[in-house]
Amino acid sequence: MTEKRVTIISKEKTLSGWQFKVNINIKDLDKNSQEEYNLTIELDETDYVRLTNRSINPEEMVKKSVNFLLSRENARNILTSFNLMEISKYYPDYEEMIKP
Repeated sequence: MTEKRVTIISKEKTLSGWQFKVNINIKDLDKNSQEEYNLTIELDETDYVRLTNRSINPEEMVKKSVNFLLSRENARNILTSFNLMEISKYYPDYEEMIKP
């Protein structure tokens, strides 16, 4: 059994929105092993408002987005630095999923 935890480490305001430092912790309870991955994710405020209408906070949008990625690919395959909207280039259903 695998346990995945996504944690926002930091959030910094940028000219266009925010930059998040995110940690992914994956525990394999059967093998008693653990892996960690650190990401830098940018989120433009215009994209945040367009997709969520501020119904969730930016941190929740980032966590929800990382969990979306983890449900579709291995954590080691996720880019270590990206803008959140890049997800829709690889997964066309992303924007529909993130909307409330």
